Amino acid sequence: MALLLIFCISEFEKYEENNMRIEHSKWREDFAYIVSQIEEFHPRAFHNITKEDLQNELETLVVETYELTDYDVAFELNRIIAMLGDGHTYVSYKYIYSEDWYPVLFVIIDGKAYIRDAYKEYDDVLYKEVIEFNGHDASDVISKLSEYISGENEYIVESYVESRLSNPMILRYLDIVSEKGKLELTINDDDKISRRSVEKVPYSEVYTYFDEKRFIGNRSGVNNYSYEYFPDADTMMFYYNVCFEDDELPMETFNDEFWDQVKDKKVDKIIVNLSGNAGGYPEVINPFFKKLYKSDYNKKEKLFVLIGNRNYSAGTMAASRFKTTTEAILIGEPTGGTPVMCFDTVECITPNKGIELYVATDTFVAHYDVSHNTIMPDVYIQKTIEDYRNNTNPFLEYVQTR
Repeated sequence: MALLLIFCISEFEKYEENNMRIEHSKWREDFAYIVSQIEEFHPRAFHNITKEDLQNELETLVVETYELTDYDVAFELNRIIAMLGDGHTYVSYKYIYSEDWYPVLFVIIDGKAYIRDAYKEYDDVLYKEVIEFNGHDASDVISKLSEYISGENEYIVESYVESRLSNPMILRYLDIVSEKGKLELTINDDDKISRRSVEKVPYSEVYTYFDEKRFIGNRSGVNNYSYEYFPDADTMMFYYNVCFEDDELPMETFNDEFWDQVKDKKVDKIIVNLSGNAGGYPEVINPFFKKLYKSDYNKKEKLFVLIGNRNYSAGTMAASRFKTTTEAILIGEPTGGTPVMCFDTVECITPNKGIELYVATDTFVAHYDVSHNTIMPDVYIQKTIEDYRNNTNPFLEYVQTR
């Protein structure tokens, strides 16, 4: 009987070892495919990490794959692909999709996490600093999550960290929360420490709620583009939220309406708000530039462009265009996009596991100083948590004083 048991154990171990070899072989083939696709399509494939180092990182992951689910491997793959330093080369977002969401939104200011908006019964934690997530130091959570985000600079990475701190799936991958997803926040309110449990809510419900409450100075999500007149500042704000045509309001039509309003109201200044523009098609804004060049507003103290860490891809191309071809004063924070930036993508699907990856295929180079990894504002203005609390707009206040 003992010999039979030993034999069975031995056969099981052989079976497991064989399965492990098969799994490792599949993953090695998939990872080799990923490297080949990056090498074939990416215009600056190994500018941030050598091919050898990338392969070594992938081989280390191969060894761990047998203990992980395919989705766990895909999440770990995020960390390795992020080493390329390119926000347009990334693992499909489907692996971090969550049907539930924590109904609080975060903003990072000077390295600290604050709650900038909250859903219904969580109003009591609004504008408070979060110092721990389930007992994990907030700065450690931010640092750990940053490793899994593809981006050219720390500004775009920080913007993604802000949104993904509300994602239970990601926090579970990082061992911050359990599979049940209960989250306890440790709150610092003027040195008074308290704890607040946050329960998951269906994502669709949360999205609808927050979509109606976009934060100060950014109307992203409301329309592709819109404008607003501020009579006290005698200023017109052009919200260029995303570089896509609106099916119901083409840019040509919107642009004519915008400039007609500028003329009718005899506005003193124009602010172009690019702070939340994460990309699309660069040419969409062409009609605006055509009229701007012929107007009396293409001069300093008349034209201001608001930028920030969510300004990316074609949105950053627009910022670069204002920087290099107009007299605009750029205000706000450094952009998430860079003066030298890859864009456009091709989808790659691995042959065995079907892991979906997107790889950049083209390069944009701004026609000015490219020594920085961002487009810097001429005037640095950062929103404080008090701006959120008091619903004030420091950008408009600055322009009003000029």
